[in-house]
Amino acid sequence: MYLYLALYAFALVGLELVLLAVEPVLGIRADSLLAQIVHWSLTIFVWAGGAIGLTAWARRRTDFKLRADSEAPIGAARWSTVATLVIVTLVAQWVLRGGVLPPFAEHTTLAERFGDAGTVAWLVQVAYYFAELVVIVLIIGFGQRAGDRWFQPEWIPWGGIMLAMTWGLVHFLTQDPSTGIYGVALSLVMGTIYVLTGKSLLITYPILLVIFIL
Repeated sequence: MYLYLALYAFALVGLELVLLAVEPVLGIRADSLLAQIVHWSLTIFVWAGGAIGLTAWARRRTDFKLRADSEAPIGAARWSTVATLVIVTLVAQWVLRGGVLPPFAEHTTLAERFGDAGTVAWLVQVAYYFAELVVIVLIIGFGQRAGDRWFQPEWIPWGGIMLAMTWGLVHFLTQDPSTGIYGVALSLVMGTIYVLTGKSLLITYPILLVIFIL
């Protein structure tokens, strides 16, 4: 069941392609600011609604929890490892972007494309990332539960492996190979952080948001 739930969550990501296919019927010029905002807004609605539905279903039908299974505190060693992973990932992103953090690069790109309205577009894009990460952490959470039940030991980031085999590998099809490699590596990092933070989505989400946005 957890494997199915992880795949359903991944299918939510794919629904963005369906939206791209049907949005032309709205009659909005494809390269306009309105078209971009409408696309991101519809995608946010689909991802957020689908994530809420999957989470509610999982909590009713399974033992899935948003909080950690154990109430034991996360030790200093684990927090140090999490901090190191976050810093290394941010530095890697900074280097790959040519010494510019992604938010600044994306804001500059949107400002060049849409002028003064670029800031509005950028804010909607940030909300889009918030929603995408909700689906991503569900893939990690469901995938981890599936791996924990099938295999041992439970400290292996099965959720990160699941994310790498789905969301990560898709980057090879939609973007260049280097981005695909980075997507797979990022998936494993995010899955590892989930395990280190006691497998609590409530703790993991804000940490991964820093990586995802910056």
